[in-house]
Amino acid sequence: MLMALGSFLLAIGLLTIPHDASLKDLLSQLSGAFAAARQTFIGTILIVVGVIAAAAGALIGLVQKK
Repeated sequence: MLMALGSFLLAIGLLTIPHDASLKDLLSQLSGAFAAARQTFIGTILIVVGVIAAAAGALIGLVQKK
């Protein structure tokens, strides 16, 4: 369940970030003010939280005894 939620958040984050911006543009936006690049900040936060949740869900699934 946690891994599925993480994958969903990751997908939403990837769809939130502007598609026409290069990696250099995204990094420069992240180093600026939140108000100027709110969409990039929110997308990046969703991606990071999604990756963490997916990794935690995978680890929990591997550790559980069957």
